Amino acid sequence: MKIRFASNNKLIRDCIISSLRATDICISETAEDDEATSEDLVDNDVLFIFVAIGLKDLLELISSREQEVMKIASTNKVIIITDVEEGEYIRKSMLLGVNGYITMNLGFEIVMPVIRMICAGGSFIPAHCFLSAKQTIYNSKQVITQDKNLTDRQIEILSFLKQGKKSKDIASMLSISESTVGVHVMNIMRKLGIKKRNEMMSVHGIMNNIPKFNALHL
Repeated sequence: MKIRFASNNKLIRDCIISSLRATDICISETAEDDEATSEDLVDNDVLFIFVAIGLKDLLELISSREQEVMKIASTNKVIIITDVEEGEYIRKSMLLGVNGYITMNLGFEIVMPVIRMICAGGSFIPAHCFLSAKQTIYNSKQVITQDKNLTDRQIEILSFLKQGKKSKDIASMLSISESTVGVHVMNIMRKLGIKKRNEMMSVHGIMNNIPKFNALHL
C-alpha cells in the first residue's frame, strides 16, 4: 500500500505513519506531497490521506480543490482527517467520493482498524457524526425538492451526474433506458433554467446539496 499525505502538520503525519507501521498494514511507500502523479491515478493501491485542521483548511479541500479530490477518489482510496464534525461538511466530502471521514477526537485504537477497513473497500463516518450528517442530507433534499420541484428520480440522476457518470452508465445503474435518462436530464435542465447539460455542474446551491449517503459508520 502506497500512502500519500496532504498535510502541513508534520507531527500528525509522522504519528499516523508510525502507528500504521506498528500494525499489520503493509506500507510500501509514503510521500508527503499531495500532488497526484499519473502513476498514482492508475494505481488503485494508493491511499490518499488529507489532513485538514480547522474549517478554513477543510473548505479549501472540499470546495476550492473539489475537482482534484473527485479525480483522485475516482481511482484511489481517500481519507480526510479533520477536527470539523458538522454534518454539512461530512456530506459534502462523501459526495466527492471520499471513503473515510475521521475526526480528531477518535483514538488510534479506532482509527487503525478504520484505515484497514477502508483499504479493504469499506467506508467510514464516526457514529457521533452520523445523525448530524443524515439530518443535513434530509434537509438538503427537502430544500431542493421544494425550491426546484425536482422528483426523487431527478435528484438521484443529478447525483450521478455530479460524479461524472454518463447517461449510459446511469441507465445501467438505475435499470432504465438511456433515452429515459435523457428525458430526465432535459426536464432537470428545464427546471433549473439552463440550456446546456454541462451548466448543471455549476448551478450554485444545487449540485452541492444533492443528497447521497452510503457511508458506513461504527
